Amino acid sequence: MNGEFNSCCSHYYHLTQQLAKEQAYLQKFLDNAPYYSGETQLSEIDYIIRYYYKTQAVKAAIDKTMARLNKTTTAILYFMRFFNIPPDTKLCGTIEEELEFEIWADDTDQIHTKKIKDLKPIEEPNTITIRIANERSSIFDDEDEWFPE
Repeated sequence: MNGEFNSCCSHYYHLTQQLAKEQAYLQKFLDNAPYYSGETQLSEIDYIIRYYYKTQAVKAAIDKTMARLNKTTTAILYFMRFFNIPPDTKLCGTIEEELEFEIWADDTDQIHTKKIKDLKPIEEPNTITIRIANERSSIFDDEDEWFPE
């Protein structure tokens, strides 16, 4: 069972991974942004408007993730100060059935993480394992609509 600090650090690790994916998604939008170049069809203009609205929504979602990451960073730094953990002390954590990671703070209160190794789920013979995805649909789930291959 995970304690509060382990959960906080695991949450931080997941948020950094999520933020990296979201930022890559936004960059894809920015790199492929359509520009108005004299289109006269309303449907073409509507597409450009929809694209820019979508880009703004993606940026707003990234800002929310960044706020959550900052709040988690503050909590981690609080725990580290409370326990007098010196800067650059690497702490090892585990995200059950996923991975092991290291987390540490430097002299400037920046948090760093590094994946150590992937963990394989323990499969018992003659046992059916059901994993429930706790991910909800998000604004980042419609990449195929905007960037068909």
